[in-house]
Amino acid sequence: MKVPKDRELRISVPKEISDDAIVEVTIAAKTSLEAYQAKVSMLQSAATDNLFLEDLKSMMSDFSDIDQENWEK
Repeated sequence: MKVPKDRELRISVPKEISDDAIVEVTIAAKTSLEAYQAKVSMLQSAATDNLFLEDLKSMMSDFSDIDQENWEK
């Protein structure tokens, strides 16, 4: 989406989210099409990069115990 001249963006919150829920809104700006395409290309190549995949597997293993904990109270 392009930023409008009044620089305002409006979002509708789904009805399933309660009125007092805490939400987070993130805006990511693409500086240029070329930069965006380069980042997408890097992310796509990560899916077949053995070093990246081994690091990811190791990190997932490191955090497996804490991932099993219930963070909500």
